[in-house]
Amino acid sequence: MFRFAFYSFLAFKSCFFNTPLYYISILLDLKHFNARVDLSLVWKMQFNVIIKGIPKSVNSSPTSRRNWKTKVAEEARKTFGTPLQDDDLRVEITIFHNGIVTFDSQNMAKPICDALCGVAYVDDMQVMEAEVKRKNLDGTFHIKGVPEELAIALCQGEDFVQIVIKKVGRRVEQL
Repeated sequence: MFRFAFYSFLAFKSCFFNTPLYYISILLDLKHFNARVDLSLVWKMQFNVIIKGIPKSVNSSPTSRRNWKTKVAEEARKTFGTPLQDDDLRVEITIFHNGIVTFDSQNMAKPICDALCGVAYVDDMQVMEAEVKRKNLDGTFHIKGVPEELAIALCQGEDFVQIVIKKVGRRVEQL
């Protein structure tokens, strides 16, 4: 008869943890009925943050920019318990808007990335890749595996920004 039994499983969105994906292993000593639980973070695929409204540019007034950065930081705090420590992060910013474009997407990214410092990540030097896109809400979208927050925001039909932060991982690049 086996003295030890080993069980492993993945737990999604536990109410006890702020991060959605954990690897839990349990080692049971069947003879003495002792159990030891080893809880360790394996990997979180991506973090999604949705902010309603059109972002403020680096060229907007200091008050307007400060208010926008506060709004971004408040929404990001709902997703991040503590800032990520990884050195290989990717930030994807998608601006969903109605009507004709009257803004420069690249100028919108800087205040957003500044607002995420200290909330989503410790320092913006951790960001290896960044991408800024804009999408007209009047357009047609084909999205697979859409996060719940994005689906809700799309259904509301109002201007919003989606920020996705994920780990890039180690890659070998050909120069």
